[in-house]
Amino acid sequence: MIKNCCVVIYASLADIEAAIGKLKIARCDLKQASVIAYENETDIHNHQVSDRNTLEQLLTDTELFFVSGIGTLMVVGQMITLMSQGLENVEVGDDSNPLAVALFKMGVTRASIKEYERAIMADKLLLIFYAQQKDVEYVCDVLHCEAQQVIVHHA
Repeated sequence: MIKNCCVVIYASLADIEAAIGKLKIARCDLKQASVIAYENETDIHNHQVSDRNTLEQLLTDTELFFVSGIGTLMVVGQMITLMSQGLENVEVGDDSNPLAVALFKMGVTRASIKEYERAIMADKLLLIFYAQQKDVEYVCDVLHCEAQQVIVHHA
């Protein structure tokens, strides 16, 4: 079964919550969704705990990952499994890390991986939907609007 993904970059948790709300209304399978966000040391111990709780209620489990060159990431949803599978047998580049490998396995290009890493380090949040092509295209249609770009990657 070949899967594809779409990635959306959001500026805030409120934007992510609104997007997940749209996906719920459209009856999308939220088990296919993930959120990734940067957490600095202050965030981990202060207000971001409530953000993790909010996202966990919207999707599923939450894990923190330390990614070399980026820092600590809050990962919610199925990306936890993909990032936990390790780096074996995949060469993304000299600076491979669990996030880059997971995205690469999903069909995301090296250039887009770098773009998403920069977005995360700039305190943006990623919403990733990884599923069969028809489901990804439907999610893209639900989330895409004049003010929001949705990028689809084909595996």
